[in-house]
Amino acid sequence: MIDRKSNQVVHGKKGRESVEQIWIMEYDGTAWKLDDIQQGDLSLAYAKLKNLIPASVEERIKAF
Repeated sequence: MIDRKSNQVVHGKKGRESVEQIWIMEYDGTAWKLDDIQQGDLSLAYAKLKNLIPASVEERIKAF
């Protein structure tokens, strides 16, 4: 983080850095909403999870 007035680094370091995050979305019946954001060190664990589609969403998809 850089202070705009002084142009000095006040947190972290100057420049860009690669960051991995996992955004967990939840469908509430009408819209997808952000439920949680996790750090990327869990990405492999999430990749191994079974994809689940709630029955209500699956029914709407089939209706199209």
